Amino acid sequence: MNKDIIKNSIALVALALVGFTSCNKEPDESDLYTFTGQTIQEFVEGDENLSLFRQILERANLWAEMRTYGEYTCYAPGNDGVLAYVDSLWNDPKSTDDNGNLMHNGMSENSVGGLTDKQCKEIAKYHISTMKYLYADLSETSGNDGGGHEIFTYLGQTFLSKIENDGSVCLGGAAIVDKENDRHDIELANGYLHYINKVIPRNTQTINEMMKNLTQYKVFYEALDK
Repeated sequence: MNKDIIKNSIALVALALVGFTSCNKEPDESDLYTFTGQTIQEFVEGDENLSLFRQILERANLWAEMRTYGEYTCYAPGNDGVLAYVDSLWNDPKSTDDNGNLMHNGMSENSVGGLTDKQCKEIAKYHISTMKYLYADLSETSGNDGGGHEIFTYLGQTFLSKIENDGSVCLGGAAIVDKENDRHDIELANGYLHYINKVIPRNTQTINEMMKNLTQYKVFYEALDK
């Protein structure tokens, strides 16, 4: 009788240990870089209309990172949107020297290749979040006034996503998220990708340049300049 009790007790302890081990199984770190689906890098590489955005990611040294394990959100502008933004930087009327000559924001030519390495890095990181944002997150509003929702980027800066009057979601006051034909919430092995029609604009002016162009600070700027 006592032997049966001891055997049963040992069996119960063994089962409990097996159950505890299975509940607390350590993750297999060898799987962290093994993906069953496309990564952001592979997806962008497969779409010719994202070739210019890919060039910017490569120049920014972020191309390889877009195939690694992580939880990214990529806001991907098509080639037309990239070209329009590059042209706006090249012909920026606010980027002038003291004689009023265009300085083209330091670019060497009106093309993606003419962007500086710093510009490529800032553009690329401004179009990537190191956390997941679904379309539902981008279409959220903050407060009761219908204001925009703050989106954090890899650059360390934020932009606002806001619902327009026609119901579309606008990023940074300019870029529209493409909601048609399953071109948003594209789930990939290391995050999500949303197609957008334009590059999300950033303020590239220095404080001095901003004050120079604001009439209310004209006197202060002239004193500061002197």
